[in-house]
Amino acid sequence: MITKEQALINLARAALDSKSAWTIYLECMGDNAFDTRGHHVRTEAKYDALCQAYVDCGVVTWNDISLSWFHTAKIVLATDAE
Repeated sequence: MITKEQALINLARAALDSKSAWTIYLECMGDNAFDTRGHHVRTEAKYDALCQAYVDCGVVTWNDISLSWFHTAKIVLATDAE
C-alpha cells in the first residue's frame, strides 16, 4: 500500500511535469506547437488521474492536495524575472 507521503511526492512530480509542459508549450507556440500541446495534455491527464485515483483509494483527500506546495507552485522563466 502506498503511503500518503509517497502519494504526495508522486503528485508533486506529476504536477511539476504538467506545469513545465504548459510553460514549454507557451514558449514554443510558433515552433512545433502541436507536439508540445500534446505533451502538455498527456501530463495534465496523468496528474488529474493520479489525483482522482489517490482520493478514490483514500490515500489522500482533496484538501491534502489543495494545501500541498505543488498545487499552487508556478514555473518562472528566466525571462519573467524582474
